[in-house]
Amino acid sequence: MITSNKHGPLKWARGRSRCRIPGSAGAVFLLGLLTVPALTGCFTTFSELQDARLIGPGKIEITPHCSMVSGVSKSGNHPYSNQYGLQFALGAGASTDMRFRIERIDFKGMGSHGLTVFGFGPKFSLKKNRLAALLPIGFAFGKNIKILCTTQVHPGVVSTIPLGDRVDLNLSAKAIIPVTHPDNMMLAVNLGPGIRVMKPGLVLRPETGLLWRPGAASALLHLSLGVSFGTN
Repeated sequence: MITSNKHGPLKWARGRSRCRIPGSAGAVFLLGLLTVPALTGCFTTFSELQDARLIGPGKIEITPHCSMVSGVSKSGNHPYSNQYGLQFALGAGASTDMRFRIERIDFKGMGSHGLTVFGFGPKFSLKKNRLAALLPIGFAFGKNIKILCTTQVHPGVVSTIPLGDRVDLNLSAKAIIPVTHPDNMMLAVNLGPGIRVMKPGLVLRPETGLLWRPGAASALLHLSLGVSFGTN
């Protein structure tokens, strides 16, 4: 199972646990997608790499992305993982998108050790082009991994503030809730611009964000870049 301790948001659980995940490094299941998010993000992906806009009925958006994740504590920053993945959005209605995310997490200093996370869920418009709600669910899979033990729900919101004709500022926040251990809930926040290179067509999405468990003495920090194709 994934647990928290004073040294970080999570660690690989050892010992007698039906939800033990093989490995020896402190890890975070992050699926944000749904962001995956997931992915958040915990064997998780916690970057967001999207804005509050919906893409529209029948339209699609594809966002490849990569992230560098570090552990942050009083003793300094420490490399944690390299992550790369793909998000796919489908316009399901005037006020709803469906989003899907798959991401590979390679843990630093562990050779070939890593895992893949997948997430999916709806995105609802709360205020047109300015505020949206996200409700993804995600899980990790790979050799000797029990999917249920890594399954998480990532309820969150994303807000978009226009800074000009081609630049937005996107802010997001979410909770990351393990289904089998909801008491190990974590929180994540993300901030980054959306830079429209073409309209419609191409949006650059640099982003940074933090993941932490309330009361923990350390956190995870990501630096990410995504590129969205097909955005209105």
